[in-house]
This record gives sequence, C-alpha cells and structure tokens, in this order.
Amino acid sequence: MKAIGLVVEYNPFHNGHLYHLQKSKEDADADVVICVMSGYYLQRGEPAGFDRKTRTEMALSCGADVVVELPYTYSTQHASLFARGSISILDGLLADAFYFGSESGNIDSFLALDAFMIEHEQLLQRHLRQGLDAGYSYPRAQPMHLIYFMHRRLILICRNRITFLATST
Repeated sequence: MKAIGLVVEYNPFHNGHLYHLQKSKEDADADVVICVMSGYYLQRGEPAGFDRKTRTEMALSCGADVVVELPYTYSTQHASLFARGSISILDGLLADAFYFGSESGNIDSFLALDAFMIEHEQLLQRHLRQGLDAGYSYPRAQPMHLIYFMHRRLILICRNRITFLATST
C-alpha cells in the first residue's frame, strides 16, 4: 500500500485544492492520502475562516483518507517550522512521498531558491538578524533582506527567474 502526505490548510477548500489532491494521488499512484492540516489558526497565526471540523469534512468528502491536525506550535510559525512540523508528522505516519501546492506549479523555482539560500546562509542570516534587530517581524524581515541581498549583488536565480511581486516597507 502506498501512502502520500499532503501539507494543507484548506481555508476554504476550493477547486485548486481538489485538483492538487486528485493530481497528487494520481501522479503517485497512491492508495491512501494523508493530509496534515492547520487547526483553528493558520500559518503565522491568522485565524481560520472555517473551523477545523468543516475543513476536515471538505477534505474527506473530496478524496482525503486521513486528516490530522498540525499542532498550533507549528501551524502558527514561519514557513520552515510549519513545514518541519508537517513533514515530521507525515514521516511518522509513514507517508511514502510528500506533496504541497504552489501558485506557480513550478518546483524549479523552489529548488533554485533553496540552493541559493543554502549557499548564502551565513550572509542571509546576518541580513535577517539586522531586520529583526530593527524591529521587523520574521515574516517581514526575511523576504525584505533576501530581496535586498539579491538586488544589491545582481544575482540571477535559475533559468526561470523568481519574481517577487511586492514587499511592504
């Protein structure tokens, strides 16, 4: 039996989520779909517009086999801790593969950004620390200083350019 894990919020469940769930199951030829979903609060502490029971019922009625709640201590964190909590749960439930959705549907951009951040980790951490010391929240400081770093050094990331549409100051 092959099980896949999906990292989801489903706030609310919509056609894009349905496509993601069905396509992931199809591509993996999976027998079981396990979803890890935020509870009453979403990533970075935003309250869910729909309660967890309603979102769970939506997921189950559309093809998920199991829905487990991502604990509050992970669901309200920045992306790396949100992902760490989600993947550790799915790994503990013996999911064979992990799937997540994105607006672009292009994994190359994610992989290129990950490689860039690993290569420049120390410098990015210094820039991030400067933003945090200046009073910015983590979700605001990280992209601000990543964009500043990339712009100042005229770095092109991957053959498909990563586009940042806006930052607030």
